[in-house]
Formats: sequence, C-alpha cells, structure tokens
Amino acid sequence: MSRQAYLQQLLRRRVPTIPERRHEGGGQEVTLLSLVTPSNLHVAKATIQTSNPNRFVGETALGRRFCVVVVNSVIKRDAVLPRPYGRIQIMGDAYGQSIAWPRTHIKYDENATGQTRVSSGGGN
Repeated sequence: MSRQAYLQQLLRRRVPTIPERRHEGGGQEVTLLSLVTPSNLHVAKATIQTSNPNRFVGETALGRRFCVVVVNSVIKRDAVLPRPYGRIQIMGDAYGQSIAWPRTHIKYDENATGQTRVSSGGGN
C-alpha cells in the first residue's frame, strides 16, 4: 500500500461521522478574518464544525489554536489559507470544504450569538 493510500485510510478512520458534542462551537455561523494585514478584512463566511484538537484536516491534526470550519461563501477568493492541502490552496478553492482556521481570526456572527466577539485563541 502506498503512503498516500495509507494516510487516506487513516484519515477516514479518524474523522467522526457524528457531531462531537464535547467540543465547543459546532454549527455556529462565523466570519473568517484575513491572516495578513489588515487582519480585520472579511474573507469568508463559514460554519464551525469542531474545535477537537485531535481532529485531522488534510494530513495535519487540528491542534488547540484552530477550529474546523466549512466555508459557506467566499468573500476574498485569493485569501491565504493557513494550512492548504490537496487541491485546496486558496480561499476560492475552499468553497463548500472543511478547512482549519485559527481561532484568533474568527469573528462570531452577531445574528447567531446576539453579540460580536473575536476569539482570543486561548483556552482550547
């Protein structure tokens, strides 16, 4: 078995098929903020899937400083991704896909939460 086939098989086993209620944020609508200056620019709208640090995106474990999000709409197609993988290299490629996004660059949708806040990235 090739290394790539082995990794794909391993990743399929690690991705949960049911939402993980133990980890915060699942289903929450958010705005993704630019990773480059100015960092307050909106680059996409997304839905948080999980903040489980053991979840894999591509071939990399999520870790404590990232969330897995599904990109619902792209605002800035050429925005840089912090962890590109496979054919998903820029934000335009990520539409409808799961990507890792740093907690420090997530703005929570004020309509969904009743307030606007930017995650501090600490804690989880």
